[in-house]
Amino acid sequence: MLEFKPKLNIDSPLAEPDVYIRDLDADFEVSYPHGDFTISRTKTGNILSRYRDDFWDLSPYAIHSRAPSIIYFKKTIPNEGSVLLDEYKWIMFIIIFIADSGRSGFLSISTICGHANSVAFLAKYCLAQKTSIRDFLKNEKEVRKFFGQATITKRKKERISYIFQYLNKLDKTVTGFDLCNEMKINFAKTLKSDKPKQTVVIPTRILSEIISSCTEFLREYREVEEKFLTLVKKSNENSAFGRSKGRQKSNCPGIATLEDDFNTACNKLGLSVYMNKNNIFDLHGVSRHLRKLQYACKLLIHLYTGMRDDEVSRLMYDCLHTEKTVNGRVFRIVGETTKLVGLKKAERWITSPEIEPAIHIAKGISKTIAEGIGVSDHILFLPVSNLNFSPSSKNSKNLLQSGFNDIKNSIFSIVIEDSDVKELQKISPSADWLSDPKFQIGAIWPIATHQFRRTLAVYAAQSGLVSLPSLKRQLKHITNEMTLYYAASSSFSSSLFGDDKMHFRHEFNESKLYGEGLGYIYNLLLSDQALHGVQGIWLEKHERKNDEIHILASRENTLKRFKRGELAYADTPLGACLSREACDKKPMRAVSACISCDKAVIVEAKLEKVIFYQNALLEDLNQGSMEYRMEKEQLDDLCRLHAQIQRKKNVSTD
Repeated sequence: MLEFKPKLNIDSPLAEPDVYIRDLDADFEVSYPHGDFTISRTKTGNILSRYRDDFWDLSPYAIHSRAPSIIYFKKTIPNEGSVLLDEYKWIMFIIIFIADSGRSGFLSISTICGHANSVAFLAKYCLAQKTSIRDFLKNEKEVRKFFGQATITKRKKERISYIFQYLNKLDKTVTGFDLCNEMKINFAKTLKSDKPKQTVVIPTRILSEIISSCTEFLREYREVEEKFLTLVKKSNENSAFGRSKGRQKSNCPGIATLEDDFNTACNKLGLSVYMNKNNIFDLHGVSRHLRKLQYACKLLIHLYTGMRDDEVSRLMYDCLHTEKTVNGRVFRIVGETTKLVGLKKAERWITSPEIEPAIHIAKGISKTIAEGIGVSDHILFLPVSNLNFSPSSKNSKNLLQSGFNDIKNSIFSIVIEDSDVKELQKISPSADWLSDPKFQIGAIWPIATHQFRRTLAVYAAQSGLVSLPSLKRQLKHITNEMTLYYAASSSFSSSLFGDDKMHFRHEFNESKLYGEGLGYIYNLLLSDQALHGVQGIWLEKHERKNDEIHILASRENTLKRFKRGELAYADTPLGACLSREACDKKPMRAVSACISCDKAVIVEAKLEKVIFYQNALLEDLNQGSMEYRMEKEQLDDLCRLHAQIQRKKNVSTD
């Protein structure tokens, strides 16, 4: 006798489905679960779905409401496919209850429903071929024909192959399915397919505009926040307030005294200018505007943390924590993740002070909504649909965020320029950007929250790739914080964030090596400026003698050398440092220390910039002070180097 428990994320013991017991001595035909076998229960213990049902409702085990959570059997397979219907159910039962599935043996409901779509696709194919799934899997000719269809996408083949990975790992005496050799071979081939294209890194100009647009949008709202939320609260509490005369009478039959309509209410609250500027003309417009504000807050959280979409959607109201350390105030977002082990787990992310206004605004909106529906423990982004004037208002409470896909381009619509495409080609030259319709010059940038994770990892790990001054300022604090707390060499890294392999800090460190390689190639090898210093002169003689085509052709090999630790690159005020060892001159806190370092690359334009700021610093110091004398010595060293470079340039031009 074998006992199998469901591979589901079960919060409450009362929601536990039945346990499946398999008698290996019984004939296979009688081993399907009994029709009354409980597939799912509500969190209070009531039976929600049985094995015999035409659909299985798995919603009590779903992490959030946006993902599908119901598997429909009868809708997929009509009555004449009763055998296929039984097989469809049985395969899904195997995946949920028997197979060794997911991280730590668990599967998310969205993954299960994705598998259900794949099994349904195969069942429909078998119905058209007038065969069963069991007979199909044994027939090499049919399997070869199925996978040879041009109409089936590569991704669909992969998904179906994953389904049968589960069956292949189990004995046929348990599953009743015997896979032919062709299926096993095809499964192996699809798993060896090319890795999916890496998530796009947002070009610096576009990223800076996104930050500026969201920040300015929220700044303007902060000026009227109290008045705006007063309007929201009064309109939610009073079904007549803020409505037209006709709506007041229909909402409140027999109303004796009419309340202020929308325009009057806005005038009295001093909101008219703000409302007109943002094209808000009624309460439906207020509802949409609240969602736009939430979306802007959410984007900034993604941008300044590197969190995934579901991680931000599940953040609780009091998610921002600050504490004083020897390094100053540290800002952390505290939430939970499911990517680590397939289960919800408490997690922390480093962030920066720039996130405070966004968190404040999101909390204000969420608190107003929560008070209206009488809840105290709730998420940061409570759905606006809980307000009674929302177009999508429902009678029941909705405590889970449902997403913002319909308003993605409502705050900003950034047009892709030629420089943006060139930047995409620079960071990922293997991708054919010019043939991708989403990234054509003149198109609107296709914003997606997962882009921020990869983008932040690359730019924060290697600030030398960010040449745009505005973006440098916008990312300065978070770059410093992540380098301090997330870097592999950081003493804080493991103690604060553990060893979770899916935490953002690991992507930060992986991107650091990638970013170092890109910085080395584009800021040094392909730079149009002459390089000085010991390493700069060596690069001029050996590496930069090749033309651009040759340098780009060997790009992948160069990046591999960085991953192996054979090369290193770090941006410095004077140019770059190519040392693979920790800098022993940092304790001196003197930028001029790079001048004599044998690992330094000096760039004249950067040198001149440092000299300019050093002169400005000296003007603010007392000439008789020790600090003045020390800074003056640095300036003299820098000026001597600059004069030396000028003399060499003059000699070469004579």
